[in-house]
Amino acid sequence: MLLLTCAVALVGLLVSLPGATATTVTSRFSPSADAYVSQTRPTANFGSAKELLAGSRPKLRRSYLRFEVVNLSGTVAKATVRFYSNDANQAGFEVRAVTDSTWDEQTITYKTAPPPGPVVATAPQVPADAFTSVDITRLVAGGGVVNLAVTTTASRLRFASRESGELAPQLIVEATSSTSTSTSTTLAPTSSSTSNSTSTTLTPTSSPTSTTLGQTTTTLRPTTTTAAAPGPPGQGLASLTWAPPLLTNPVTYRVSGTPTVITAAAGQDSVVRFAGPVNKRLILQGGRNWVIVGGEINIDRPWEKSDDRNAILVKDATGVVHIEGVFMHGIYINDGIKACAPDAVFQIENNRIVNLLGTQAGYHADVIQPYCGFKELRVDGLTGYSQFQGLMFKADGGSWRTTTLKRINLVGIAPQDGYPINVVTGCCNNDGNSYVTGPISLSDVYISPSVSHNSGTLSGNICPAATFTFKTDSATGREYAEHRTDVSPQIMGRIWKGGPPLGDYVPDGVTGVGYVAPPYL
Repeated sequence: MLLLTCAVALVGLLVSLPGATATTVTSRFSPSADAYVSQTRPTANFGSAKELLAGSRPKLRRSYLRFEVVNLSGTVAKATVRFYSNDANQAGFEVRAVTDSTWDEQTITYKTAPPPGPVVATAPQVPADAFTSVDITRLVAGGGVVNLAVTTTASRLRFASRESGELAPQLIVEATSSTSTSTSTTLAPTSSSTSNSTSTTLTPTSSPTSTTLGQTTTTLRPTTTTAAAPGPPGQGLASLTWAPPLLTNPVTYRVSGTPTVITAAAGQDSVVRFAGPVNKRLILQGGRNWVIVGGEINIDRPWEKSDDRNAILVKDATGVVHIEGVFMHGIYINDGIKACAPDAVFQIENNRIVNLLGTQAGYHADVIQPYCGFKELRVDGLTGYSQFQGLMFKADGGSWRTTTLKRINLVGIAPQDGYPINVVTGCCNNDGNSYVTGPISLSDVYISPSVSHNSGTLSGNICPAATFTFKTDSATGREYAEHRTDVSPQIMGRIWKGGPPLGDYVPDGVTGVGYVAPPYL
């Protein structure tokens, strides 16, 4: 959902609303379970295999999949399931309905598997190393649990399973709803930061812009929601600086649990919605604009790969990546937000990223680290608790360009072994650029280092200290740091020692799956 409201200072917002149109929302679902069974080994379970097998010779093999279709918006217009095949075959395959939902991925065998039902879709042939899609709309009429079996008359077909990552099967559901005819109207601004107030938000609809190509562009219609209450002991934010980008033909991905890599096509706009908490690194790859508004990532298990204990990784996006209202935490969490998308603009707003674990000798945990640079970095509203580092200013490739940091507080966790602010200066990175080009603008940035790191001094927790001057504000008695004007990169503003006067900028209870955005300025 795109969220937008009037700021207090506005007289009003003139919104031109579309006439009656059909809105199509595309949702993609990964299997919640999949496995194949083999007549050759009738009591064996293959629920953890990275391939799904089907075949008829010398003995039968077939695959079972389960999709949990939830949170559809409107009536299902079309549903397709796609498989990535490792083999080419002229015989193709069949998708069959399975009415028995009691099978379990980790226990299903040929002897215990439910019998496949009638054929609902057929792929006449299968290319190698490519996706093949078939239409199964009649099985997904109203959502819910969908069980499928894949069979073939060929001797053998191999498909990527959900354990294979980005090549996993997907169920793609297009749902439509109608919007009523309306005319231009003026929305009066609202102002509030309390739990009993309301704010005007904007919800995407679609209207055609090209009859030939069938393209649609996201427009906006008003709804009313209740503002999120500020959570003690912090203050919460009454408004944010940057609204999500306007999207064209967005594809919606709903995630929870252990997601696979979400890969968007070149130029595609995407929305990620959390149906529940995610417990493994969420990877957003490719595409143009990405929007996340609300969610929770709880790294609650020690994944074998340390990088899988990070919260979010963004790769190769080319538009605006908007990440807002996400609670990132867990007893095994390493990094918060990492990115390798040098052509993207990052908008990171109202996020709480806490309990990051790391050491100088081990994993270098950072609250935010766009290590391939970016077109622009915008942060407004960030609370981060880290045992290692907070913000790591260093582009190993690309360029670290214009950066705006507002209302940020970073807290060191004992035993702290890194710097809340670490600016790597000089030249050159892998692309021959300075590690940080800038300029960088700071506003209301606070750090609260642990006394376990350089005695908790301000100069001992900003690196390199030699490029900053350290002073005490005469009015408040609070210590602050300013970057020297004769040293590159250009960094404007102050870094204050301690926490914000009213507590964390993004306190407990504000972010999460049920997050509601405040107004945007």
